[in-house]
Amino acid sequence: MPRRVTLSIQQNEILRILREAGEETLGTVLNTLRVGPDANSSVSGTFVAALEGLLQLGFVAWEPEQVSSPIARAQYDRSASQWTSPVDEISQQPVSLVMTQAGQECLSR
Repeated sequence: MPRRVTLSIQQNEILRILREAGEETLGTVLNTLRVGPDANSSVSGTFVAALEGLLQLGFVAWEPEQVSSPIARAQYDRSASQWTSPVDEISQQPVSLVMTQAGQECLSR
């Protein structure tokens, strides 16, 4: 029996972005949702909480899977007013978010 989950507005927006694109870099998701930096130029706590909730539910995943603390490594470029994605140390590719099968099923209900 499917479980009922209530998502926040920001969690729904993250899932909808990923549904359209399949996979997006962390910087692109932050810029698309216009997430502003906090006073320390870090990702806001509300976005972190929303994303961690989706990760715990298994609706989204990091690509590559073994990346360590990508949210903490996202950089805000104040001169360009945009986020840049952290780069995976091994593959040297930007860290991305992907929607899982569970995330797709969540949106189709």
